[in-house]
Amino acid sequence: MAEKDEQVIWYWENLPGVMAGISHKNAGWMNADAVDLKRGAIGRTNRHKFFSKLGFDPDKTVTITGLRHTTNVQAVDSDSAGRIVYGPNGIDGLSTDRPGLVLASTMADCLPLYFYDPMAKVAAIAHAGWRGVLNNMASRMIDHLTAHYPAVGIGSLRALIGPGLRSCHFEVKPDVEELFKANYAEYIDYRENRIYVDLPAIVRYQLSQAGLASDSIVDADECTYDLSNHYFSFRRDHPPKPQSMIAFIVLRNE
Repeated sequence: MAEKDEQVIWYWENLPGVMAGISHKNAGWMNADAVDLKRGAIGRTNRHKFFSKLGFDPDKTVTITGLRHTTNVQAVDSDSAGRIVYGPNGIDGLSTDRPGLVLASTMADCLPLYFYDPMAKVAAIAHAGWRGVLNNMASRMIDHLTAHYPAVGIGSLRALIGPGLRSCHFEVKPDVEELFKANYAEYIDYRENRIYVDLPAIVRYQLSQAGLASDSIVDADECTYDLSNHYFSFRRDHPPKPQSMIAFIVLRNE
C-alpha cells in the first residue's frame, strides 16, 4: 500500500488523480514553528528542499495547517500558497479543488488523515491528535467537504489514515481515559495496569459512521513509535521539542 524511499512514503499510488504521502525521517524534521525562530528556519529549509525535490515550489504551491489541536477546517486556493494557515481559532484541516496546490500538515505522533474524491476532484488533509480524534475531526472534515463542494459524495469519497501512534504505544492517564469512555469505551485497552487507546480504530469507526464504505477507507497501519528508521516520534524519543514529518496531498494537474 505504501511505497518507501529515502525521502518520502507514498500512498494511494493506484489513484491517478492525486499524490499523497509523508516525509521520511531522512528528509529531516519539518517543524513549522512560529515561536522558535531558529527551529522555524531549519524546518522551513528542510521543507523547501523536500518539496522542491518533488517538483513543487514551496513558496507558490504549498499550504500548511497551523496546528492547534482543533477540528477547524478551511478551504484554500492559490491565494494561500506559501503560507501557514492559522485562522482566528486554529486550523487543523485544509481542503481544495485546485490542482497543483499542495495541502500539508506536520506530524510527530498524531495521525494524518487524507481525503480524496476522484469524481469531484477534491482533496483534503487533517491533523488528528488524540483531541482531534476525541472531537471527531474525521466527521468534521466530511461535513465540511460535502457542504463546501456540492460534487463531493459519500459514495465516491475516500479516506486514508496515515502513520501515528497505534494502540500498542498510545498510553493515557485516567483523565484522558475518562474522556474517551463516554463514546469510545470499546477502543480502550487495559494491559499490565496501563491504559491504552486505539486512535486509528476510532477514526475508522467515525468514518464508517459518517457513511464511508469499508473499502473506501485505507489504514496505513504504521506506528511512528515502532518504525524508528522511518519516522520521528515524540513519545519514543522525548526530544526537548517535537521533531516532525510533513504529510501532504495534492491534486494532479491533468
